[in-house]
Amino acid sequence: MPIYRRALLGSLAMAPLLRASDASAQGAPRLTGAACTMPRPPAATRVSLLAYRVASLEYFAAAMRACAGGTLDVAARLVSFGALLEQSSITLAGGGESPFDILHSYNTLMWEQANRGWLRPLDDLAAQYRDEYGLADFPAPILEACGFDGMLYGLPFQQSVMIGFANTEAMDRAGAALPKTIEEMLAACERLKGQFGLRAPIALACGGTNGIATEFHNALMAAGGTWLDGDGKPAFNSDAGRAGLDSLRRLIAYCPGNALQMSNDDVQVAMQQGQVAMTNLWITRAAQMDDRAMSRVPGKVAFFSAPAGAGGRPYSTFTVDMFVVPKGAKDPELSFRIIADALRADRMRGAAALVMAPRESIAGDAELNKDLRWIPAGTATLAAGAQPAPRVPFFASLREVVGRALQDGLQAKQDSAAILVQAEENAVRTLREQGFMKG
Repeated sequence: MPIYRRALLGSLAMAPLLRASDASAQGAPRLTGAACTMPRPPAATRVSLLAYRVASLEYFAAAMRACAGGTLDVAARLVSFGALLEQSSITLAGGGESPFDILHSYNTLMWEQANRGWLRPLDDLAAQYRDEYGLADFPAPILEACGFDGMLYGLPFQQSVMIGFANTEAMDRAGAALPKTIEEMLAACERLKGQFGLRAPIALACGGTNGIATEFHNALMAAGGTWLDGDGKPAFNSDAGRAGLDSLRRLIAYCPGNALQMSNDDVQVAMQQGQVAMTNLWITRAAQMDDRAMSRVPGKVAFFSAPAGAGGRPYSTFTVDMFVVPKGAKDPELSFRIIADALRADRMRGAAALVMAPRESIAGDAELNKDLRWIPAGTATLAAGAQPAPRVPFFASLREVVGRALQDGLQAKQDSAAILVQAEENAVRTLREQGFMKG
């Protein structure tokens, strides 16, 4: 049995919409499964998707575009992660008819979107189409992560966890074993420092407020800390919080000089090009290490359970990514059916190398997964206790203000205690302003 655990920058014209007719020119992913046979709408209709540009979403965007034909046009805009957050906010906060009919979201972001009343609940449609699209194949804990306040708001296309990556050639030459703990990872970094033409021993995706907040989450959880107390008040400014931030700073010291600007894409490329020997990165980036079209290290990267901290938990994060329907979507039922068709089991099998599949039939298929050598590291990290973010509607706002304080404080070289005091003050002020804290 597989293991399951439970912002305004640019204009909406920044990235062009990709229609079904553009797919061949764009080198669309090769889809598996039967053709989309859903009924055509009676009048010409265009359904648009907004999502993060990453390999798994390129696949599912292509699967949605495969439903186009006749009166139905399906388009997709794939953008950077920051642009996804900002353009989703613009789209949803504006009210009225939405320019996008399907949005990529994930558990913590969706909780805030749903709490603000921006999304269309999907319970009725999920019940109506449960059998047609095999929705019972999604385990209850996964669907629970796609819900808020007792209602379902999304259909999942992946679960994801952060795991360790290591260039075995560099590690062997340095006499360094795959680390089981953060201390062992630091010791390996010391062995690798200045060796073998590496740019740095390790890279972490600390860029922006979201990146550094994710790395702090990992460090806080590994140190045995918590974001919030039992009353929902910030509790990260603690002994565990300071110990976690100190361990993160020690890791950053072995990262490239621009560590506080590096995105997940930057870290992926650094590993693929052999510029760094280790990282702790999303499992959804693992297959790209073996892609000979873009990687200089195919077959040379080992995957391991995220290293444990002093608190015993792994330096990791667990999330569920999903597609949601804005309240202002033109035809919510049509949007839902396009999502559900793209996430059919026979379709999702084609993305097995790109995601930790949320369908039980795929996650439990030993033959399908036998060559996906990163899956055991993900399963082990989940079993070791990788923690999701707190299930509260304000966490996206909380991580934004904490991430800003971390970025400012680290760049100013403040000590960990001072950084967390400022982060706590910012967090309390924000939660009071939003009505989540009294007094």
